[in-house]
Amino acid sequence: MDLGSRDGELGIYIPIAYPNPETFRRVLGESSQYVDIFELGVPSKKPIYDGPYIRRIHRSLVSSGVDYLSVARSMNRSLDGVDVAVLGYYRDLLGDRSGLFDELASTIDSLRCILIPDLLIEYTDHLENYIDKSSTYGIETCFFISSKFPYRLVSRLAKYRPYFIYLGLQASTGSDLPIHLVRNIGVARKLIGEGVKLAIGFGINKPEKLRKLLASGADIAFIGTEFLRRLSQGIDYALGFIRSMYEALR
Repeated sequence: MDLGSRDGELGIYIPIAYPNPETFRRVLGESSQYVDIFELGVPSKKPIYDGPYIRRIHRSLVSSGVDYLSVARSMNRSLDGVDVAVLGYYRDLLGDRSGLFDELASTIDSLRCILIPDLLIEYTDHLENYIDKSSTYGIETCFFISSKFPYRLVSRLAKYRPYFIYLGLQASTGSDLPIHLVRNIGVARKLIGEGVKLAIGFGINKPEKLRKLLASGADIAFIGTEFLRRLSQGIDYALGFIRSMYEALR
């Protein structure tokens, strides 16, 4: 889908089936005109690298017993050609519930990659397993890193030619943008080179912050907590926010 000439790409994060299956599908359909990629979270009992607000959403979805795989199977028409990255934890996708990776990879038509944030923090020895799984289903890899990752590892990841490398900014929603975060983006950009997209997220809640981060060397900005907060107050409120972020990049 052609979203016109813009400075960088925009993505939104939303857990699968949140706040309910019908609204979830509507969000995908109505926001697809503004975003380049959906980051869809797999509801998890222990989303340890998510912030407190998103952790509460995960707990509510898990306790509700919603069949999110059924929702995933029914959402393809809502995606309108927008790329999808699924975000889930190792124990859910390749560990305790092995087979879920396979289900998602074979269900979502526009899936580009499955992002596992704890893979390179707690399960580094399983990197090749993840790469092999992705290859089996003809999807690309994508990796989560932080500014504390060894430079050699970050450079190595770029050699796999992933769909993107996601740098977690570790900034709290509503805070000003510390200068060191801009520096960290620049360092990551140099390490991975220009042939791989650099994605960033955490704490992006204003158009001016979005523009500054993308101008610092990132290619994709994911909006999560702020979008979900607004969605809890109404779909039109949330979509208006995403529209303003989209317009900030034009």
